[in-house]
Amino acid sequence: MQLSLSPSDRSVRSVGILALVFGIAACQARAPAPDGARAAINVAPLQLPGVSKACWDVRVEGQGGGVVWQKGTPGQAPADKWPSDTGALCSDAYGSGPGGDIAYVGPCDASLVDDDNDGQPNDPNTNTVTLWLDGLYGASGSDLGDWRDPCPDGCQVDFDCKENADTKVDLNLTIMRAAQQGFFDIGVNFSDVFCSAKLDCKDALLHHGDVRDTTVVVAFACTAGQGGESTNLYLDDIVITCDGSPNAVPPVPPRTYTVTPSAATAGNHGALPPGVFQHATYFGTEDFQDIDKCYWNTAIGLDLANLEHGCRLELRGTAAGQPFTTPPFFHTPPDTVYPVIDWTVPLTDAGGALICGAHPLDGGNGVATTYTPFTGETFLNRYPCGGTPSTSRLTCDGKVSGVGDVVVGQTGDHVSVTAQGHTAYYPPLPSNLVIDTCCPDACCLEVTP
Repeated sequence: MQLSLSPSDRSVRSVGILALVFGIAACQARAPAPDGARAAINVAPLQLPGVSKACWDVRVEGQGGGVVWQKGTPGQAPADKWPSDTGALCSDAYGSGPGGDIAYVGPCDASLVDDDNDGQPNDPNTNTVTLWLDGLYGASGSDLGDWRDPCPDGCQVDFDCKENADTKVDLNLTIMRAAQQGFFDIGVNFSDVFCSAKLDCKDALLHHGDVRDTTVVVAFACTAGQGGESTNLYLDDIVITCDGSPNAVPPVPPRTYTVTPSAATAGNHGALPPGVFQHATYFGTEDFQDIDKCYWNTAIGLDLANLEHGCRLELRGTAAGQPFTTPPFFHTPPDTVYPVIDWTVPLTDAGGALICGAHPLDGGNGVATTYTPFTGETFLNRYPCGGTPSTSRLTCDGKVSGVGDVVVGQTGDHVSVTAQGHTAYYPPLPSNLVIDTCCPDACCLEVTP
């Protein structure tokens, strides 16, 4: 592999102490509050013969009737639905395909309301999930046409969207069963940006073959608040590092799994053998008036029978009201101590048993707010609210024999090389150099934000 290096214009200057407010965001601070509440929506398999996939429209509304988010366009005639309804959630991207089932992680509105008319907004917010079946499609991609819509006006489920609690909601239909479960977090704010974050280990969410299996959900949502600010979310790659079992017979070597959240399309993105059976990305905008709020969530399916032992997940992220423009990567403002959210969560113990559970933000068990030094910090991936995730890394499109695509990046001052879902880190670069281009085996392209 060849790297072309160029001088960096980064410099460190002497600055005074900056006072930053990074406190807990009260849910009553604004309506609706950027509280970080979420719903993990599961539509169960239909178990109907001849179905290659099913497509659904989903809407989540708060108690006041405001739309939190929506996927797909309900109310269309069959001819106008998939494939022209590109926003619909289809089971080939969000589920097992032929089963017709989907899994999607999105927010709900947990701001408090005054249900008992006592003048105090301290009652739970009843959210509504509405689900429409767009169609059942055969191998040719045509609607099978032989199904009866169980609820043409949408199947609705009400549930209380609560902070710091799980709410399980079941909906029984003629041909399907859907369950909505929310998990909720406290929030933090810095400047005018409000964020929430969480990690949850769930017994069953993503499909592993024909059954749902152990899934880690990394959730992240932010808003730059009101006043025309443009919310931008930043994440590094999600890295799962496993110690292996050196004393086993035969020994199991350590392994690193790298999950990149910057896929341009939401949904399932495949396995990372041997220990990750599927990973999926979810992103979108919450439809709050005058508030630019969006979420960027990742689900990672763990194949515990094949995953190396002693694994931990690491990730860092932040947000801003304006894009980070410092080259070569997404870099926090210079000469500024900037808030960051850090995920460092043990997933399995030395024997391979799952040890993670619910990890709320600043709950003392692995998801916490922290700060950059004055020199700042770089991030690999960006999601502008309402746009498409992108990466600032260098992508080498040349195929390495027996390996495939190779991604070369710069994490801090280290060079990182990712292939087949695994990342290796190399010694730090001199402080005055950054990666300019790379060539592993053929030509390379620099991907710009």
